[in-house]
Amino acid sequence: MAGSRAGTTFSGPVTCLSISGNRAWVGGPVTASTDPTQAGTGAWWQVADNGAGRHPVVPDRTTFAGIGTMAQTVAYCADEPAPHFIFDVQLGGVSVEDPGSTR
Repeated sequence: MAGSRAGTTFSGPVTCLSISGNRAWVGGPVTASTDPTQAGTGAWWQVADNGAGRHPVVPDRTTFAGIGTMAQTVAYCADEPAPHFIFDVQLGGVSVEDPGSTR
């Protein structure tokens, strides 16, 4: 995983992932960050895949990353909460594939 929060960049492995339809909840430990206080914390966010194409009717969407404990990170993936502060992906897109889906 890699992300940016208020001018801070961070990265680490994805260790929790939940998929439901076109939405995914993603999280894992922060192993490197430009903010040394974030190393060792957990990070999470979610995305919505609203289709492909140059001008989709509804663009793909993402949330800001949350930072907290690993317990909070795991709970976020498991609980699949509704998004807060979701916004359109401006460049590129996301692809979510639900292994249980027939689409």
